Amino acid sequence: MLALKAVAPDWYNKEIHESSPGSSGVSVRLRNSCRFYTPTHYFPGIPLGTLHQGYRCEDLEKQTFEDEAFDLVITQDVLEHVFDPAAVHREI
Repeated sequence: MLALKAVAPDWYNKEIHESSPGSSGVSVRLRNSCRFYTPTHYFPGIPLGTLHQGYRCEDLEKQTFEDEAFDLVITQDVLEHVFDPAAVHREI
């Protein structure tokens, strides 16, 4: 939250995408305080862009969002699990 507040003091008014949010801490604060918060998880076998278990299914390496849909993208403890980090960075 300190980093988020430093780069975007008005984060609660931003379009924020969080990949693989947790069930506590920053993720809960974002979900409860940000008006334009989109949480996603990757579910193998589920079509990308569809809702599943309360989350939009997205693959960070090939997202289905429109270009420039978000002001901020948050990936806590996620990038070490992707196969192609460069593709993720291009998508973000």
